Amino acid sequence: MTTIPEHAPLDDLGRLLHEDDYPAQLALALARLEATLARTGRSARELRELRVSTTDRRAFTDARDVLDERLADLGAHPVTTVVEVSELPPPGTLVAIGAALTDTPVTPEKAPS
Repeated sequence: MTTIPEHAPLDDLGRLLHEDDYPAQLALALARLEATLARTGRSARELRELRVSTTDRRAFTDARDVLDERLADLGAHPVTTVVEVSELPPPGTLVAIGAALTDTPVTPEKAPS
C-alpha cells in the first residue's frame, strides 16, 4: 500500500490560504492531494482510504459535500476516516487530508465500473 502524507490548504510557499473558510480549506487540501497524485502518475480512482484530520468535526460534517462531490466527479470511492485533533500546522489550519492508495495503479481498462 502506498501512503501520501497529509496535505493542508497551503500555497506553494507553505502559507495558509482561506483562513476561517472551512469549505475552501477542504477543497484546496483535496486539490493539493490530486496534484500530488498527478505528479506521481497516479489517479484518484486508486484512492483506497482518505484520512481527514480536522480541528472541528462539525465543520467537516457541514462541508463534507465539497469532498463527496469532488470524489464522485473523479470516480473515486475511498473509505474516509475523520479524526478530530486539537490543532494542525500552521496555525489557522482547519483541515488536512492524507491518503492510502491501492498497490496496483488503476488504468482506464482496470477502472471499476
